[in-house]
This record gives sequence, structure tokens and C-alpha cells, in this order.
Amino acid sequence: MTSTKPTLGFWVRGHQSNARRVVDWQAAFEGHCACSKINPDEEAYLSHFTYPSAFQSHHDTNGSERGYDGPCRASWLFWDIDQPYDPERARTDARRLLGSILNRYHELDEDDLLVFFSGSKGYHVGIPSATFGAPDASPEFHETAKRFALAHAERAGVAIDPLIYSKTRLFRAPNSRHAKTGLHKRRLSADELGFLALAKIRELASEPAPFDPPSPNTLSPQAVDDWQAARGLAATRAVERRAFVDANPSKLTAFARRFLRDGELDETQRAVSVFRVAAELTEFHHAHGFDALVHALVTDAARDSGLSPSEIKRQVESGIAHARRQGEGGAP
Repeated sequence: MTSTKPTLGFWVRGHQSNARRVVDWQAAFEGHCACSKINPDEEAYLSHFTYPSAFQSHHDTNGSERGYDGPCRASWLFWDIDQPYDPERARTDARRLLGSILNRYHELDEDDLLVFFSGSKGYHVGIPSATFGAPDASPEFHETAKRFALAHAERAGVAIDPLIYSKTRLFRAPNSRHAKTGLHKRRLSADELGFLALAKIRELASEPAPFDPPSPNTLSPQAVDDWQAARGLAATRAVERRAFVDANPSKLTAFARRFLRDGELDETQRAVSVFRVAAELTEFHHAHGFDALVHALVTDAARDSGLSPSEIKRQVESGIAHARRQGEGGAP
């Protein structure tokens, strides 16, 4: 009988544009943690989420993960903190987030979590799904995860990347090497994050560090409540998005939206994709006008950041009006 358990993920060896290989996610993750059967001197990525066997069928049929819209879940849910122009601020934010998680979910110990220096300028903080009840896989799991993570980041007063919660998002694998910096995604203890100078952290990341990932089964009632609240908010936002689309039929194609968000991952199609999207944007502008094009370009990213459709519309219209006043010599 075919298993429907969400144990599958995908792994990318080398540059993130390389082919996706469907794997047992937990085995691949543990292999990277232990530096076993992998080359830590290479770039490598794993999916953030895991999937049931239907994902394998989708991948085999379509040749990639793109367009998969079935159930997913996560063994570990991560926050991505990145301040590209202020690495010290990124470290401060990571410490603040870690402290906030431990304070709110006091059943957890610091060793129950995963904290990584990303290998560049950011940090990844991970919490096991057992903390919030190990919810079953669902088509909306990733949206609930995003609301859960954003809500906690807001409580902690830190900015995180909301794009890592898209259903088929890549996430840098533990101990893998960052191609630009040459540094590794290195696990840090709470003390190392809190007390080491940034130069020392980068020195540690000059080489991989094998470790056994924690496997806590600690349940936090507060985390369960937070997950349920996030699920309710995700459901409300889904209704709002559908209403927005119904009220605004003039929008870019799914292909154009994916390209603008993720780029073209099949290197043989990059030139064709650029041509196709450039032509679509030009046609859209001629058919619907400049204002509609701005709305179409900004809305997806704004939704991913957590804004409601009404707030997105208001801010885009305000931004357009502001730019026009500036262009006409008016006061800001």
C-alpha cells in the first residue's frame, strides 16, 4: 500500500537552480547534521516542508516541485533573520527571538531548539513541531506556519523573512557551504549566540560541525493555542484573498507571478521565460493601465509579508499618489 505519511522532501545539491531530488526528508536532514553521506564543502538545500507520496507523483509527472498544492507539514519550523546591511543587528534579533521563544514556551529547554548561523549574514532559529502539537499535514499548513511565525516575531520585536513559508521553498541545509562567503551553516549554542563576537562566529563557520539533532517531544499548551490562533487567521486571510481576486479580475498569470517571485529554475528556459514575462507585463500595461500593473506586481509580495488585502490596496494607492505628487513638484 502506498504511504500517505508526509515523510518526503526534496534535496538540491549545489546551486539552488539545480535539479530537485525527492528524498526521505528526515534522513537527509540528519545526514547533513551529522555530515554523513554528504559533502559539507558544497552548497546544499532541503525543502522547508515535508509531503506525502502524492508529492512524488507530482514531481514525476511535472519534472519539478512547481505547482504542487497538496498537503504539507514540518518536523521543524524555522524563522529566518537576515539584516544584510547590519549583521550585528541580525545577531541581536536572533538572541531576542530565541529568548522570546523560551520565555513563552517555558516547557522547552534551549537545547530543544536549533539555532544556526546561516553562513552569510543571518540566523535560523528552529522549533520542533511537537511543541505546538505536531499538527497533521494539510494544504494550508504552510500558511498557518507563516502566521504562527510572524505573530511570534512581532511579539519578539524582530523582522523575519516571510517567504520561507511558501509550500515548496528551499532552505539551506545544515553544515552546507555558502557559495559566496565560503562559510558553513553552523549550529550555535545559546551561549555562543549570546556571547561570542561576530568574528568568532564566522571563524567557527569556517568549517562544518557534526551534531545530533535534538528530538524533543515536549508539548507546550501555549504553543498549541498560538498555532490554533494562527490557523484561524490563515483561514480568514484565505477568504479575504479569494474575495480580493474576485473583485480584481485583472491580474498577472500564475506563471508570471511565480517567475517574479522565484525566478526561472530551469536554466534551459530562462531566456524564453524573460521574454514571456516581459511581453505579458507590457500587454498588461496597455490593457489595464499603469496603476493596475503596480497593484499586480506588488500584491503577491505584500500578501506574503502578512498585510491584509485592504491594507495592501490602501498602501499601493498611497504610494502611487505620493510618487505622482513628487513628480509634479508637490510636497510629500
